[in-house]
Parts: sequence; structure tokens; C-alpha cells
Amino acid sequence: MSDTIGIDIGSYAIKVAVAQSKGAGIELTKLASDYNPIGMVLSNDKTTGQKLAETLKKLASEQKLSGQRVFLSLPESLAYTAVVSMPFLSDAELASSINWEAEQHIPVPLTDINLEYSVLYKPPKSNTGEKMRVLLVGARKEVVTQLVDLFSQVGMEVIGLETGLLSLQRALSSSLSQNDAVMVCHLGALSTDVLVTFQGELMLAYTTRVGGLALTRGLERGLELQPRQAEEYKRAYGLDAQQLDGRVRQVLLPVVNVLVSELRKAIQFYQATHTANPIRLIMLTGGSAYLPGLPTFLAETFGTEVVVANPMDGKLIGSRAKEPVDMAAYAVAVGLAAQKG
Repeated sequence: MSDTIGIDIGSYAIKVAVAQSKGAGIELTKLASDYNPIGMVLSNDKTTGQKLAETLKKLASEQKLSGQRVFLSLPESLAYTAVVSMPFLSDAELASSINWEAEQHIPVPLTDINLEYSVLYKPPKSNTGEKMRVLLVGARKEVVTQLVDLFSQVGMEVIGLETGLLSLQRALSSSLSQNDAVMVCHLGALSTDVLVTFQGELMLAYTTRVGGLALTRGLERGLELQPRQAEEYKRAYGLDAQQLDGRVRQVLLPVVNVLVSELRKAIQFYQATHTANPIRLIMLTGGSAYLPGLPTFLAETFGTEVVVANPMDGKLIGSRAKEPVDMAAYAVAVGLAAQKG
């Protein structure tokens, strides 16, 4: 039985999930991670890029991934994702008009990107006055080429790329389909990616440049800490008002409130057209989902249930992999591995 391998290159860490198909779901066989030494997904600097290549080669050797075919996530910062509403169109009409529609939502020339689209919802022919929803995903051709070349250098073949938001949706598909309106927030190092679903269907994709690194930098400045110590304080104390007389919480709150403002924008975008189906649940993924006190703070702020998501609750039939304490940080990698190889 062949493995399906998903690799999520984050700015802080590289996550790997390996799975095998099992009935209608998958079984995880391996989870692994390593620190990203360059703090970014790609670099045009040859020396910096070599550091990332060496880390990937080491990870591939340790996890016996050399020579394997892999699925990669494409960070939202390097892609363009939009859910657009369009008049009812036939397949042929949609194909002929999709480039014009993409030009309205993607801020770069279409000649510079690989563009893909899929129909999320198409009303029945008896109700052609209702609009259809289409997902647009664009990736810069040079970025795709760089990623494919990078993995080729370290002995792995890239057989598929997709944005992290789509991987998240797949990883959490079981939980999302069992609820009405859900907002998923993937809290990464440099950004937070947001998707809103209704009964499992993607309704909104949104990205904001506020992530865990901004929290760490705030502590460096506010408490005059070295980067390593600031990271430790963030992870240990977070928004807990009882720790260190609430000084860490006080420094972190301005950054967290910027994130709250961005999440509120996403909610407003969604509810502008879906007033009858308000968001009832917020699911957190990514490393910063474990910031002490964050779920409670967001629950009180938005007046809704907030949970740290577990991608093990999705399509997984079982797991032979040891579940890490920060399982939510592996959501994108698990979503990648949950597709057919």
C-alpha cells in the first residue's frame, strides 16, 4: 500500500504527515517536524536557499522520504485565493469568462500565474436567478517552479500543490460538515489564514499578516527580552492574567487585538451575505492556537464557542503515528496527506 506524503513548509517549522488510504478514510503512519532555519518558505538568496535545502534533505533522510512523491502546501502569502459569486453559467460559459473574473480579484497579470478554479456551488437549473460560487486559486509560476526545483534537489518529486486553506478544509472536513457556519483560523508565524464554511462548504477565504512572530516581537520590545526568552514567555504565559502579574498579557493584548479586528472583518464579510446563518463555532489551528488563554479570550470577545481543532477528528480511521502535543499545528500537513496519491 503506497504512502501519501504531505509537507507543509511554514516560516517557523516544516511539518510532515504520511498516510495510507484505509476504507473511506486514511490512517496516519508518520508525523514529523523540523525547524525552518531561514524563517521563510523560499529565498532568492543562494546561501539562504541552501540552508533550507539542507534541512529538507536531513528531514527526508531521517524520515525515509528520499525518492518519494509528495504533496506541498502553498502559503496564502504566495498565492491568491478568492471565493466569488457569479451569475448562473454553463460549464462552457464559465470556462470562457473565468479569466475576466479572475482579473477582478487577483492583483497580478494572469500571464504570471497558474490559475485554477472549481465550482463550489451551482444552483439547480430551475433556479437560475440564484448565483453560483466559484473558487479561484492563483499561484505565481516562478514560485511553483522554485518549489518543484527545491524538492528535486533533495530527492523528492512534487506531484501536487494546493493552498493551505484547502488542506485545512480537508483535514477538518468531518467537523466542518457536522456544523453550520464555522470559522477556521490557522495561526501561523507570519500570518493568519481564515476560512469560513457552511455545512462543510467553503464560503470565504481571508488572510491577514498577523501571526505568532508579531507576538514574540512585541514581548522582545515590551519586556526587553531576547528572542528565545520572548518565545518561551509567550508559550508559557500567553494571555494568563495570573502569571507575572499579567505583564505578558498586557504586552500581548495590542497585537491580539489587531488579530481580533481582522477576524471581525472576515466575519462581517461573511455575514453581509449570510445574515441568517451566523458563525457559531471558531476552530483554531497552527502553532499559536496553543497560546495560553487565547481560546477563552476569543470566546469572550466574539460570544461564540472557540476550540483548538484536532485534525485527527477528520477523515482519520486510525493512526500509527504518535500524536504530538501540538497536533493542531499539523493540520495543513494532515490535510495534504489526506488526498489520494
